Amino acid sequence: MTPPRPSLWPVAGGVLALLCFAALGLLGWQWLAGGRAAPVPYAEFQRLLAAGQIERVVVRETGAAVTLTAPAEVQVNTVQGVQPRELRDFSVQLPSSLALPGSRLMNDLNEQGVQWRFEPSGPWPGLLLNGLPPLLFLALFVALPLTLLILLAWRARRPKVVKP
Repeated sequence: MTPPRPSLWPVAGGVLALLCFAALGLLGWQWLAGGRAAPVPYAEFQRLLAAGQIERVVVRETGAAVTLTAPAEVQVNTVQGVQPRELRDFSVQLPSSLALPGSRLMNDLNEQGVQWRFEPSGPWPGLLLNGLPPLLFLALFVALPLTLLILLAWRARRPKVVKP
């Protein structure tokens, strides 16, 4: 007599759960990446400034987040090279000599009537991005199995009620 074959449903359920988790992670990653402003060459930024199409500039360190007055076709840096895209918001890397109050760029922004401001970059994004992977590792490989072991031990110690 051969022993009964184990069911594959628990394995299939686990694989399905992992695939769902991976799909949700991929969707979240794409959503976060889509929210970022597209990187634009500095020359393209200068062209848009000269054309009077820039509404607002927020400078952080040597980068700037730029908002246009209306969506326009802008040359964007991509993996395939510089390509045109229809954008309203984008980011630009500024030369360090121009990312200062009183610089020639700030005078040009004032002449064009562009709203601009400086914002200090805080440490929180870096801390979160550096601390999140270890926390996820602990949650998946330590806290989850430990919780399951505690639940199994509790169930094993629970008195069994026999129905008459």
